Amino acid sequence: MVTGNLYRHPGLLAKLGVTVDHLSNGRLEMGIGAAWNEPEFKELGMEFPPLGERIGRFGEAVRVIKRLWTQDRASFTGKYYTLTDAIAEPKPVQKPHPPIWIGGSGPQRTLKIVARHGDVWNSNAGEMEKTISLSKILDEHCHAVGRDPTAVRRSVQFRLTTVDESLKTAETYLKAGFTEQIVMLGGPDPVTNAEVAAKELLPRMRALG
Repeated sequence: MVTGNLYRHPGLLAKLGVTVDHLSNGRLEMGIGAAWNEPEFKELGMEFPPLGERIGRFGEAVRVIKRLWTQDRASFTGKYYTLTDAIAEPKPVQKPHPPIWIGGSGPQRTLKIVARHGDVWNSNAGEMEKTISLSKILDEHCHAVGRDPTAVRRSVQFRLTTVDESLKTAETYLKAGFTEQIVMLGGPDPVTNAEVAAKELLPRMRALG
């Protein structure tokens, strides 16, 4: 759902995002997280720092991207990234910038970043009860920084089981405020699952409102 921050310098990611925003006529929704796939980093010979540093880099990267998208000349001095009158043109089609999806489930550091800078929180917590509990913690972080919690959309993904079970899951998440729901197909026959989801599940999910 989101790109790992460590794969690219945030200045490059900001430029890539603007390109997609222009090509799509303003339909980009930028997803970003701290990065987690350590085996992939080792396979590619890339450094994979400890969690604290990854989150620190991630928090700075979101701020860097937003400045490059909104300021004529962006400056930033952080522990990990520095901008000095940086020029990033053209600006995004969407104003003030494309929605930023932040993925993660850390109740303190990650959700605080969401509260300050995210437009959408994408949970990877897995269990429904944990996900809903984390959403309440995000509400508290939003209040702490003077932000309306409803300004941050909530996103979650879950696996398709039966149509009725999946619909019940979707309804529970919707009641908990998760308006952006992604149904994961998978299984031995993903094509059939895709047809079932498209014809039977998604119309009923949309009808939930």
